[in-house]
Amino acid sequence: MPSFPTDETTIYFTSTTVTIAIFLFYYFVIKPWYERDQGIRYSPSANKLSRIEAEDDKDLAIVREMDIDRHADQEATEMVRQALDKEQQLVEEIQTSKSITPVPTTGTETIEATEITVYYGTNRTKTARSDPNEHFWSERLETSKDMNLGYVVVSIPTSHTVGKIERPRFLHAELNEVAKNHVMLIRIEERNRTDFINELNGDLDTKNDTAFVFVHGYCNTFADAARRTAQMAEDIHRDMIPIMFSWPSKGSPKQYPYSQ
Repeated sequence: MPSFPTDETTIYFTSTTVTIAIFLFYYFVIKPWYERDQGIRYSPSANKLSRIEAEDDKDLAIVREMDIDRHADQEATEMVRQALDKEQQLVEEIQTSKSITPVPTTGTETIEATEITVYYGTNRTKTARSDPNEHFWSERLETSKDMNLGYVVVSIPTSHTVGKIERPRFLHAELNEVAKNHVMLIRIEERNRTDFINELNGDLDTKNDTAFVFVHGYCNTFADAARRTAQMAEDIHRDMIPIMFSWPSKGSPKQYPYSQ
């Protein structure tokens, strides 16, 4: 029978040797085989390289997503730009096709603007003021059959933007109306019923008997309604006679009960 060592030093050395042998066998044989079987790279440097490649792939995917988003933003921006160009082209076509007449102002200065004649009928009472913006106020005529008739001349600046009524702006230090910048009333011509009908019929003969009638809402003065009617006539740019009816609204949201 084989004899086993009995010396303590020999036994310790033998145990240590066996332990080291088992560890080396596991580390160089079993562990590499297991990692290859699981698809894991054994080499630490190779494993580190694999992680770097994975991170690079992730970064590349992020960059591609950013490229896609950037291309989408560029396409959207291009679509908006094309729409704005078309809108600007339409506005320029409307403005270049306008009939421009010089509107005299104070002194010798002459400003080019479109002059719109708006026929009106109103049951507002008149004031004694010379300013066309304050020619009529918010009080009703005595009877429902009474009516003030005539026409108001409104100027539209050549720089007019479609859909907008240009008015003096306090933040731009604009305190007074200026014909070259603002939609403004030039004058009001009153007519009796017979003259009003005759002049209106004469203008209708030149416009193929075509007209439109505007009736304003509760928060409008006579001047507000005249400016809005002229602005619509200018922007529609059709061969029609603009007519408005102005009822005695006080022109303020606070006065809505009165307007009712």
